[in-house]
Amino acid sequence: MSRYQFFASNAPIKEYDNLNIKKITIHNESAIYMRTPMDEWHGMRIIQEEDMALTAPYTGKPYCNFLEWYYNDENAEIIVEFVKEHLATNASIELWNTWLGDRSVAKKRKIPVQDLKVDDIREIWGKDSFVQNECLIIYKEYWK
Repeated sequence: MSRYQFFASNAPIKEYDNLNIKKITIHNESAIYMRTPMDEWHGMRIIQEEDMALTAPYTGKPYCNFLEWYYNDENAEIIVEFVKEHLATNASIELWNTWLGDRSVAKKRKIPVQDLKVDDIREIWGKDSFVQNECLIIYKEYWK
């Protein structure tokens, strides 16, 4: 099993890819081609999940995108802006940190989008080791 980090929402989540990766087919065989320059330590991909069986044990949201990256504060800043952009037209988004196959109850925390900071991303996705399933729910406040 392995750590699985993903976004979940009631609305489609856009994809993000700064790794310059392109899928190609040569002689009926798929391959991945990485254009240069590429910095794997700062690279990040947010890709639509096609296998909803991976996310179903954790969330009932119909749209999920998984995250491929190495945590650093610069990428966390991109995530903060990514979430704010998503919430410009949607009510909420979930950030999940899970261990595939672990069906234990997740620790959940909610914050309004205007309070979202890099520290929040670090807290859920920046740990060196997995401790427990977690979910950070970020929502748009309509009234104060």
